[in-house]
Amino acid sequence: MSEEKIEQKQEDTIQNKDSVQTEKPEKSLTDEKSLTDKKSLTDMVWDSLKKVMEPEMGVPMVDLGLIYTVETKDNGHTNITMTLTSPFCPMSGYMVQLVENAALDTEGIKTAEVEVVFDPPWDPMTMATEEIREIMGYNSNNMW
Repeated sequence: MSEEKIEQKQEDTIQNKDSVQTEKPEKSLTDEKSLTDKKSLTDMVWDSLKKVMEPEMGVPMVDLGLIYTVETKDNGHTNITMTLTSPFCPMSGYMVQLVENAALDTEGIKTAEVEVVFDPPWDPMTMATEEIREIMGYNSNNMW
């Protein structure tokens, strides 16, 4: 295409840009943003929880597999389901508070609810990361 034709085409496009209509209705930015924010907010809570150390072992609770689920809602509320290494853990209240505080420190989270469950029971061989199993002295050939 010659330079003159390209310039004319660009001029025509500029002049007609206001009269051009799209065939698809525009997506609502708030709907799309809301879905993106919800996903990223959940990821942000997970990132905050990765910094919470189990007080007796000194390793991240997420890596131990103690955090089961994180759900966030558009209103800034999060529900977290977690477990403990033992139902008789003397640090249970403190650990729940650490998790709740980490969630509340996450930008966009206004309220947090932490539920402690024991089903399924915690098992380091299936729930902890490989790195944590090695730190704890477990590997596939060494059971308890």
